[in-house]
Amino acid sequence: MPNSPRRANGTPTFDHLEGRALLAVGATGQLNALATTRSTSTSTNSAFVDQVFQVVLGRSPGAVELTDITHRLASGKITRNELSLGVLNSKEDLTHLVNQTYMAVNGAPPTTAQLNAGVSFLAGKHGSLNALSAHIYGTTEYRTVSSITNNTTFVNNVASDSGVTLTSAQTTAFVKQLDSGQENSAEVAKTIITSHDSLVNQIDTLYTDYLSTTATRAQQTSAFATIARGHRWGLRLALIDSTGFAAV
Repeated sequence: MPNSPRRANGTPTFDHLEGRALLAVGATGQLNALATTRSTSTSTNSAFVDQVFQVVLGRSPGAVELTDITHRLASGKITRNELSLGVLNSKEDLTHLVNQTYMAVNGAPPTTAQLNAGVSFLAGKHGSLNALSAHIYGTTEYRTVSSITNNTTFVNNVASDSGVTLTSAQTTAFVKQLDSGQENSAEVAKTIITSHDSLVNQIDTLYTDYLSTTATRAQQTSAFATIARGHRWGLRLALIDSTGFAAV
């Protein structure tokens, strides 16, 4: 796999790349089964807006936000899909994702510098949460806060966090790569995080967060290629546009 970009001192750095457009619902065949038609009656707009904010941003909309957005939906000035795209593409969304990722990996929020770098990375053309997670796992800070003193513990921790069960042979192979310097910690973490079992676990987590249910085997298969290519945005949008989202 390609080496992670590094600073002169050997620590990984983030590429600052041009902005990217979000993957539209149905833009790939894998998501067509998720994008379904749903009623957009005025009486349900308020509940829809609240659910989008809660799930995507981790907060309720303010009173002014709720009134304004609900009015624009009811009057046809924006569609639910346009609202979803705007929220998913917002700096607040990226900030929330970076905070969540640092909390999940390090058990603590990022510093201001880490937050800004993470947001810039995710906003870039090739930014992904999996790459960001791998970067954090690869830092000395992660090993310190997690009290990791050897590569075996490191590999087992990353696998456990990712919902991956490694065989003894797989663990040994990863440890040998680290011990020999063939791969660094971020590279090994990325391999584990982007493995089949980890990606399926990520799909299930999104289904649970957005639809309060785990994905069926067919849904996992439908979404797998999208997640594997780092297009989490497209799956998130498809789930919001599905009939099961907030049941509204």
